[in-house]
Amino acid sequence: MNAQSQKRLGLSELDTAALHRRQVTWQVWVPLGIFLVIILFLLVLATMGTANNPTVGMKWASISLIFLIIPTFFAGLVLLSFLGLIAFYLGKLLKVFPLYSLILRTYVYRASAAILKGLDQVVRPILAIQGWLASLERLLSSLSR
Repeated sequence: MNAQSQKRLGLSELDTAALHRRQVTWQVWVPLGIFLVIILFLLVLATMGTANNPTVGMKWASISLIFLIIPTFFAGLVLLSFLGLIAFYLGKLLKVFPLYSLILRTYVYRASAAILKGLDQVVRPILAIQGWLASLERLLSSLSR
């Protein structure tokens, strides 16, 4: 609830906190509790049904095992086909890759040579000034001795 709706409804912050707690209880905890009670009831019912006649339990265990294996099998087939496609296209790529990697390497070498040449041109005046200053310092120190 935002501040505008709080003012419109005349609710204080304590009222909204209590309203929120009540909504959480009814919208989260009560349905969760009902679901857990239903699951517990079904578990007790399944246990009581198989306690008297174990062959019924084995029959349902086999059926549920089939329902678990079939989706896993199809998921495995999809994954296997996906891996096969990856291997196939990777093989095709590796046949073409050396040529394009050579071309790419040539462009990278050209770019690095151009960058180094540009950086040398930027640094050259600074190094020249530092060299002149070092020569001047050396000259002045030799004259002062």
